[in-house]
Amino acid sequence: MRLIHEQAAFARQKGLFKAATASDVLFSLTCLVDTISQELPRGLLKNVSKVDYFISHSWACPRWKKMLGMCYHLNFNLATMLSISTCFAGALILVLLAGSFSGVAREYQDRLAVILLYSPILVFFLTFFLGHLLSCKTFWFDGACVNNTDMFEKAAILQAVPAFVANSSEILVMWDDVYFQRLWCIFELAVSCKTSRSSNALHFVPNWAPGWSLSCIMIMAMGVCSYPLTPQMVWPSPDVLFTSWFNCQLAPVFVTPMAAIFTTWFCFQKLEGHKQMLDQMASFDLRNAQCTLETDRVVLQRQVQDLFDEALEPPLSISLDVAEASQTDADVDSADPLLLKQILQGVRHITSYPTEEEVIDHFNAYVRGPLRDRVVSLMGREIDISLKLCAVFNLPVVLLGFLIVFSCDRHSDCSSALVQGYTSVSHYMLTTALINCVIVPLLMAFTFPLALRANHLVTLLVKGKVWRFVFGFVVSSLVFAFVNVLQAAGAAGMVVIACQASTSWVIGYSGAGLLMFFLAWVLSRKELQRPSQRPLSALS
Repeated sequence: MRLIHEQAAFARQKGLFKAATASDVLFSLTCLVDTISQELPRGLLKNVSKVDYFISHSWACPRWKKMLGMCYHLNFNLATMLSISTCFAGALILVLLAGSFSGVAREYQDRLAVILLYSPILVFFLTFFLGHLLSCKTFWFDGACVNNTDMFEKAAILQAVPAFVANSSEILVMWDDVYFQRLWCIFELAVSCKTSRSSNALHFVPNWAPGWSLSCIMIMAMGVCSYPLTPQMVWPSPDVLFTSWFNCQLAPVFVTPMAAIFTTWFCFQKLEGHKQMLDQMASFDLRNAQCTLETDRVVLQRQVQDLFDEALEPPLSISLDVAEASQTDADVDSADPLLLKQILQGVRHITSYPTEEEVIDHFNAYVRGPLRDRVVSLMGREIDISLKLCAVFNLPVVLLGFLIVFSCDRHSDCSSALVQGYTSVSHYMLTTALINCVIVPLLMAFTFPLALRANHLVTLLVKGKVWRFVFGFVVSSLVFAFVNVLQAAGAAGMVVIACQASTSWVIGYSGAGLLMFFLAWVLSRKELQRPSQRPLSALS
């Protein structure tokens, strides 16, 4: 830690620690010319002693992927909230202007679609790509904060990078397939492990995640445009009512293969990328890391050894769990080296301190064990995807549900609901809201977890990319067909319960609901692929 404090003092003295805004970072990523990407934002940078995020990335990763990763981490949740808020605000204004909920349905259907469906979707994508303009967080990103035109200043800045990492509240790792092969990336991660005291300070954004998430939402957005109009008839019995609603809720046949093509492609991208990330961490070795300049290798590897050598520093926990931290920052700052570095070189072989090679092995074991387990706990295995994220994927379905509710299923005349068995227009609209804004989106959230597991099975059983894609397309089509049947049955069953309820139907529907909750629990579980090799609460 003394080394880092010395670097921090040097950076403060020279004014090297600069803070960039999210706009500065994304501007530097969108520029095609390196000199422009460095000079223009740099004039707006401010000297600071601390930033919110340190961005760790590989230069080999394409800029557009890093730009999407930044937008994904900063704007994804904001885009979701603003999209839903836009829909709510539009619905509220329509109700106030129409004077009642049922009166909204008499508006032009195209106008309702623009206000309740298309505008919120547009707000989502605009916020996803531009929401960082509202952010006041500060960043250290070498593309914006390092002056490549002044080689002396650049060398001084790179020398002080450990101090920048240590004085960043969080570290954002933009993972790509070469991240764990680059020595600079590993060095930044090592400093973060050494200095962090928060279990939430580390964020991983794999390069496949943003594109995959956006594509899933776009697939759903295209699918909602094919939603069929529900016929209005008098239903003589619960069985006929269920069958009629079930048939009209099924999506057109052409939707399934179209969605399956995109889903299969992105499922394979996610499975391969996620597995590669975990495998690289499992086989990580600092000695095999690559470095553009071989002169940097000796310096960086030596700094990693110095940072994690307990003979030069007091023993320090590198656990990501705050409760397991063995010392406070004050203890570290005030502690003296146990041995001078010059003396240690001659006496290490007769002490109990680990050798330099053992220090590297300890760090390797940390990346392979606790750090990897932390990533799995955050992101799951390659076949895992959170139901929360799946719910966001179904945002267009939820927005379509609002349109269906306020347009009386686009029939314009809500009074016709009375002939279908509903006791009132309010009864009809409440049932429709429950179906289209709750039941159908929740059931459709099963699509991507099931598709991931089905395509993972294909990767285990089928060899060759072409045949894998063919079989993946087949199983993805079956998954979409199954979920389509599931949501149609859920919607039809709720209509029967609301209009012509009987004890047998209520019991059957409740049983099916319990099975769905169990399936959701199974699909949302996150299990570690294996336990950590050792706790590594201290380097000893």
